[in-house]
Amino acid sequence: MSHRSPDEQAVWLAARAARLRGIATAIRHAAGRLTYHPLTGRHPDPSPDLLDALTDVEQAANDIRQGAGSHGLVERAQVVLAALDVLRGALAASNGASLDAPYGHGAPRRHHPGALCTIVAERAEDLAHSLEAEAVATANRARRSAV
Repeated sequence: MSHRSPDEQAVWLAARAARLRGIATAIRHAAGRLTYHPLTGRHPDPSPDLLDALTDVEQAANDIRQGAGSHGLVERAQVVLAALDVLRGALAASNGASLDAPYGHGAPRRHHPGALCTIVAERAEDLAHSLEAEAVATANRARRSAV
């Protein structure tokens, strides 16, 4: 954690939370446009917007891991990164290879990449919520200590 005043830390946390919420929205929007149907050979083709959003969420989570200072926030950032790794693996595996049959005993053992996008977005929003709560707590502690 860098040496920020409590007020600066609260602003930093709130800014990261706002950034994550915007990225999560972009990921959800792109997820709705992914198509996948293994019987017809239709595989997800991630848009440049989705790929940019995935890079942005990775950068944001890494920034938080390095600058948040709170063990809980670091763990939540790692959860975002783990979900992102799973999504990237699914996107890479689905290029030219059928994942699984869609129904019955051959039901998918892996999530649809669009569903994985939603999971990444949910994790990012959870982290944003935690950042906002920490920002408020940090600002309140600074006010109490100033009195």
